[in-house]
Amino acid sequence: VFQGTTHVGHVFSEFDLDVTDWCGLNNVHKGFSGALDTIMTECDGFASMAEVMASEKCNTSRIVTGHSLGGALASLAAACGQRNTEITKKLRFKADLLYTFGAPAVSKGAQLVVPGGGRYFNYDKTLIDPVPVLLNY
Repeated sequence: VFQGTTHVGHVFSEFDLDVTDWCGLNNVHKGFSGALDTIMTECDGFASMAEVMASEKCNTSRIVTGHSLGGALASLAAACGQRNTEITKKLRFKADLLYTFGAPAVSKGAQLVVPGGGRYFNYDKTLIDPVPVLLNY
């Protein structure tokens, strides 16, 4: 589970609007990919979680999920896990399902290959998720 925005520092990564090639994926939101890189390299709990996710202890479905910024990070982790790159080796697991809630798009124009699951967000005539629209993603 990837957590959404919790402090002002997260907002800066959300509005780093440049795109980059990351984990073999083209035109990925640079702020989101940078945030996931930071988690994979600097968060103490990530290595132990990735080890369990890659082990036989987790031999059923691996479900990745997140809300808002966390949904963007979950989307990138799930897409990266489907590939074979140096970043995938740090990630150490392949997601079987992806569920996001109120997550913005993470790539500009490129369709990410992610496992099954679902993307849930508000969409009606008066309430449209503004982040993807404002960021032109």
